[in-house]
Amino acid sequence: MYGQSIEVASHPDIQLRHAAYLVVCPEGVHYSAMNGGRANERIQTSLCLGSTVETEIEEKQATLIAVDNDPALDHILPDGGAIRLSFDPARCYLLPYET
Repeated sequence: MYGQSIEVASHPDIQLRHAAYLVVCPEGVHYSAMNGGRANERIQTSLCLGSTVETEIEEKQATLIAVDNDPALDHILPDGGAIRLSFDPARCYLLPYET
């Protein structure tokens, strides 16, 4: 996922080489500033809600929401800033794809 290999918990009906949904809780989406290189992800908007910051991340295929419940001031990045994404495997879950 995004050039990263992670192991996540999965639904018992998941089968190898079958389509699936990867669900990531907003608290499991992490990002950091990207200095140099080419970024496909950017900060769309950040909303400070007291002790929580909700950040919309624009990506080629989707818009992601990241939630930081203990933000450091230097971690709040400007809108439009290029970022690198990472994900907490404990906050991810694989579900069967259903049409």
